[in-house]
Amino acid sequence: MSVHNKPHLKAPILSDLAKSKVDALHCQKFIIEAARCFLAFGTPAHKLEAQLNTSSKVLGIRTEFLLLPNVVLLSFYDAEQGARPSDLHVVKKIGGISLSQLRATHTLYKGVINQTITPQNGWKALIAIQQSHPPYSYPIRCFIGFLCGAVITLLAFEGSFLDAMIAGACQGILVFLIFHMMDSEPLLARLIEYVDIIFPYF
Repeated sequence: MSVHNKPHLKAPILSDLAKSKVDALHCQKFIIEAARCFLAFGTPAHKLEAQLNTSSKVLGIRTEFLLLPNVVLLSFYDAEQGARPSDLHVVKKIGGISLSQLRATHTLYKGVINQTITPQNGWKALIAIQQSHPPYSYPIRCFIGFLCGAVITLLAFEGSFLDAMIAGACQGILVFLIFHMMDSEPLLARLIEYVDIIFPYF
């Protein structure tokens, strides 16, 4: 009977090893998709680094990050490889601010961190969020940008009505460029990216 029992003793060990590798792969996919969503929907850089570090610690995945403007470099460490990292993952996403999608991403992030959502379901849901459309159409978002530019000019800078109309029009055009032409015009996307990098230093 001892001869027949040996295969039955080895089978659960092999399945546990395979399951742990699959779970680690799901955790890595969740971290990658979380970084992509946070970049796309407007998370501040300091919050992004903290959230990715927290995700790695809670999920038990040793990860190193390098954050650049609109780019996150990730390198995972495999327990079987020791101190040698795995392949380098480059996450690049040029996006604006989408509070509804950012809120959905943060809700999923909190669910995975609190272990109420599995990493497998988490990264699949993050992909679905990326494929979803914003709640407002482009014309409505451009009009909201126009109102914001006009109101800020009147209240914060004590501008005239003409100043408010010009500032609102410029803001509406900028919103149109950011949300409508960045995917189809790489040169414009690169220009806006450089302006976004340089502007905070002035």
